[in-house]
Amino acid sequence: MKFNDSFYIRTDSQTQIVRANTHETLKKLLWIIPSSPTILWPILMDMFPHRALASEIQRVYTANLLQLVEYCPVLKDRVISTIIDKLIQIDVR
Repeated sequence: MKFNDSFYIRTDSQTQIVRANTHETLKKLLWIIPSSPTILWPILMDMFPHRALASEIQRVYTANLLQLVEYCPVLKDRVISTIIDKLIQIDVR
């Protein structure tokens, strides 16, 4: 599943509610299913925006990943490492 640019950068109140609900759902799934970080990680990487997309898209996705590690610390090292790698790829471009 791929999303268009407007999905990533919308800031209206309904979008904020959807994002908050998404994080709440992820929190619950992570708590209910102990192996879910293992399943979630490849999905997060597959959905990472391409480096050619707008910087705002990159920022929003990165912000959501950082919010995720607040309640899923087991992914923290991988998330931070991936964000740094992606930033380097963008910088080299």
